[in-house]
Parts: sequence; C-alpha cells; structure tokens
Amino acid sequence: MPLVALPSLTPLGARTDQVAGVPVVTVAYRVDAGSRVTVSWLNAAPGPSSVVDRSVAGRTVLLVDRNGPLVRSPSGTAVVAGEAPAPTLRSIAAQL
Repeated sequence: MPLVALPSLTPLGARTDQVAGVPVVTVAYRVDAGSRVTVSWLNAAPGPSSVVDRSVAGRTVLLVDRNGPLVRSPSGTAVVAGEAPAPTLRSIAAQL
C-alpha cells in the first residue's frame, strides 16, 4: 500500500482482506465534517490518474484504476467510498 498524505482526513483504523486471492488494504478516515470515508487499495502499481463514479447500494463510490473502469491514481488502484457527499469523495480521490 502506498503512503499517501491526506491532510483533511483523520485516520480511524485499517484492515487487510483477501478477495479472490488479491490482498485489499482498507483505511478508514473521518473527514472534517464528521463523515466516515474509506480508501481500499487493490494494488500499489503506479499508473495514470482517472476517476469513475459508480452507485453501489444507493451510495456513490469512486473507483481509481490503472487498467479498467476504476479510479486511476499515480499511487495505484483504489476504491473511495463513504458517507461523505460525492464532491468530498471526488476531492479525496483527486489527492490519491
């Protein structure tokens, strides 16, 4: 997992899971407005930046991906989700 400073966020905790044999590292944060946001890293391979909005179970999820319809980040592939409004999630994704 890459080290990415997100100054507007307060870390709450982290966990590691295996999904279909792929390690996924998820870090939970609290934003200034009090909402909870998670950033799940699917890999740490660098690539060009790109952000795609999706709706999952009625919530906005931003996907960052190097090779497909996820959010692309210079830091790797990540999923940004949470209770925060979509503009806040997009701002966080832009910092990755």
